Amino acid sequence: MKNKRIFLLITILLIILIIGIFIYSSNNKNEINRNSKIDDIVFEENKVNIYLFYGNGCPHCEKELEFLESINEEYKKYCNIYTFEIWHNQDNADFMIKLSDELGEEVTGVPYTIIGNKTFNGFGNSMKKDLKSTIMDQYNNDFDVCKELK
Repeated sequence: MKNKRIFLLITILLIILIIGIFIYSSNNKNEINRNSKIDDIVFEENKVNIYLFYGNGCPHCEKELEFLESINEEYKKYCNIYTFEIWHNQDNADFMIKLSDELGEEVTGVPYTIIGNKTFNGFGNSMKKDLKSTIMDQYNNDFDVCKELK
């Protein structure tokens, strides 16, 4: 009798654990990696890489990160999103400058976003449509500024 109670208790705990893991993973499936590394970058056919350079504490950067997370599930078949914090990471800041120089662009602030051969300085609600359409315009484009440097 005592063994049956222990078995029942363990079974209930396992079920609760499995449900908890499922709920946690469902709630976090749209999160993007906010700490990408250059070594993380992959180049996939028929996908465009998005490079977002941001500063911790920047409200405009946070809004763009939230926007990218909100569209991640819908657009992940078209793009890979890589984010690089530049205010506290000199390697990431140097990487941003290297990519912008390669594109012949001048970075005027953060967030600074590269999608294919298009760039965006700053972020506001009015840019959401442009970012989405740029993903769709660029996902079949073979150009990737990072690939050009390798």
